[in-house]
Amino acid sequence: MDITLMGSWEQLTVTDRRDAIMELEYSMKALEGEQGIEIEPVEYHCNGVYAREIRIPKGTALVGEIHLQDQINVVSQGVIRVFTEEGVRTIKAPSTFISPAGTKRAGYVIEDTVWTVFHGTTKTSEEEIRKEFIAPDYHSLDKQLEHTK
Repeated sequence: MDITLMGSWEQLTVTDRRDAIMELEYSMKALEGEQGIEIEPVEYHCNGVYAREIRIPKGTALVGEIHLQDQINVVSQGVIRVFTEEGVRTIKAPSTFISPAGTKRAGYVIEDTVWTVFHGTTKTSEEEIRKEFIAPDYHSLDKQLEHTK
């Protein structure tokens, strides 16, 4: 799918938006070794709450994970334009919001941005937390969401 020929984001179907985000992610991973930057998260654990904070430099394009559960997000610094299957949104700090389960974002950082995601869990290893909260793809997400209904 050539996203440059698809028209505006709002005119796309949910499936086309998902496909476009996944295509962007695959393209970015192919270039990662040549042009990618490493964004090291800072993790916090406190009384059954897990927080994952990332600091993203201006000019960075990135694609996030597919989350299996609703999550609290805090953008405490910066401005970022995000594309999801629900639409396009420019988020300016300070901003706190809840993302529904199944959200996957592609973003472009307009100003250096600090973004923190919060989850309730007693797990402390990154591997266990990823299994609990991250879907590897939309097919797995859809199966998981059907199972929880």
